[in-house]
Formats: sequence, C-alpha cells, structure tokens
Amino acid sequence: MLTDLQKDALTEIINIGVGRAGSVLSELVGTIVKLHVPSVGLTSLSKLPECLSLANEAELASVRQNFTGTLDGRAILLFPRESGNTLARQLIGEDSDITSIDSEREEALTEVGNILLNSVLGSMSNILNQRLEYGMPQYNEGALKKLAPNDNIHDTLNDNEDDCHILYANAHFDIEAFRITGNVLIVFDVTSFNQLLTRVDKMSLQTEES
Repeated sequence: MLTDLQKDALTEIINIGVGRAGSVLSELVGTIVKLHVPSVGLTSLSKLPECLSLANEAELASVRQNFTGTLDGRAILLFPRESGNTLARQLIGEDSDITSIDSEREEALTEVGNILLNSVLGSMSNILNQRLEYGMPQYNEGALKKLAPNDNIHDTLNDNEDDCHILYANAHFDIEAFRITGNVLIVFDVTSFNQLLTRVDKMSLQTEES
C-alpha cells in the first residue's frame, strides 16, 4: 500500500520520465506527442487485470525491458491491440489499417517502448539516486494471461506472486487528434521495492524540510 506522499512522488517521477519521452517521440515523428500519467497505483500479479481494467483474454502488445543495479526488476509497456495499431499507424505514417504483425509495426512499437521505459527508469534513477543498467527491449503480443509468464514476471522475482510488487500507471499518448492509452508497469521484488520506498520517503522528507 502506498501513502499519499509516496503515490504523489512516484507519479511525479514517472511523469517527468514520460514527459521526456514525449519530447523524443515528437522529434522522431515530426509532430507534437504529448504524454502524461494521471496517477500511479500498486498491485500484485493476481490483481493486475482488475487494476488495468483488462480482460485476461484481451489481445495486447507488450514491450519489456529488464533493469538491474541497486534496484532489480522489469519495466513493461502494454497496449490493447487496437491502440497499438493506431499508435503504429501514427508513427510510421500509414493510412491503411494494420491488421497483422509485421516488422515495421513491431519495430515502431518496440522503439516507443524503448524510449518510454528508458525515460521512466532514467528519471527514477536520477531523482532517487539509484544506479540502473537496462537490458534490450523485447516485444511480445498475446493475452495478458500469456504475456505475464512470457514476460517472466514470476521468474524476475519469485514463484510466490505475493512477493511481486507492481507499480502501474495509465499512459496517455496525444498525437494530433488521437488519444492512445497504454499501461506502464514496473515490477519489483520485496527487497527492491522496500528500497525504492525508502528513497522516496527520504526525498519527500527533504522536500518538506526545504
């Protein structure tokens, strides 16, 4: 459970990261891309579908990036399939519908995930003074119940999903007349999560004192 101060601090940190990602994407596509995260929540793996308002059978696009260092875990960007199609069309400039997985579509969404997740993790690393190293982004598609094992969420942490702490946030992409919504997940084990909250509490205390 997050306190209001912890939730506010984490929302601000993630919003700084997605704001930077929006600037990079704007340069990439040649039009203004506005990105923001309204709020951040905390859940376990078993309650993730309910928190994201996603059915287990819903088809999703997923970009996953491992991170290690003073904090260990995985960052994941999820899109409903149709949102992923719309975003890919905007990025690669295609007017026709994208109805199948192809290299251009996968490359476009992987690049979005790489930019967004790197920016969010970089913001967390810089503001909380944590040393993080990032792995290569990996793209997958499928239902949430299949993506979770494929994304090795269990293997990242522990076979006991109660030891899995997932920060989740809705990410709103505004590109011209389109609004596209995805989800940013940051998955931690107990040790890394407790260390994260310790750093967040310390930052909040320093902010109050100043």
